[in-house]
Amino acid sequence: MIRINLLVTGAGAAEHHRALPVAPNPQSLRPFLLAFALVATANLGYYLWLQQVASEVAQKTVVEQQHNQQLAQVKARFLTRQEEAEEYRKRVEVIEQLRTAQAGPATLLDLLGDTVGGNHSVWLTAVKDNGNSIDLNGQAATPEALTALIAELQRSGYFRTVEIHESYQDNGGSAGAPYQFTLSCEKGKV
Repeated sequence: MIRINLLVTGAGAAEHHRALPVAPNPQSLRPFLLAFALVATANLGYYLWLQQVASEVAQKTVVEQQHNQQLAQVKARFLTRQEEAEEYRKRVEVIEQLRTAQAGPATLLDLLGDTVGGNHSVWLTAVKDNGNSIDLNGQAATPEALTALIAELQRSGYFRTVEIHESYQDNGGSAGAPYQFTLSCEKGKV
């Protein structure tokens, strides 16, 4: 059996004692413990403050979500009202267009009645509305009556231009025979 002497004696013993760890002195650990306690307390305070901030943010989020829902309802009502207003506006436009279209021929006939009715030497046999222009066929007792009709149509302001396409005397030029005419009148602004 082999024996090993673990006891160190002499010069090696002093070196051996220095190498052995020495138990820490409780007085020397006090600053480290105090610093650890301060850091732990600061971290705990910061954590509690963050928890409070998170709670406030959560409460504000709930309030803002409720406000957002209210605004969404208001927006939905606004869009509904806006669609209703647009539909109403379209209906009014259609009614105005119908009213204008209805009054257009009546206005034209009133104008022609006033213009031709005052001149007993002119008779209209046909009136054709072509949209932007009107063709008038008729008879006049004299060329002067036809000229007066053209002047009255131009003065009415309803027509931009009044052009005579043809004018001739019926029955081979016998006295008292009416003059046949065809006029084209370009509509202007009413």
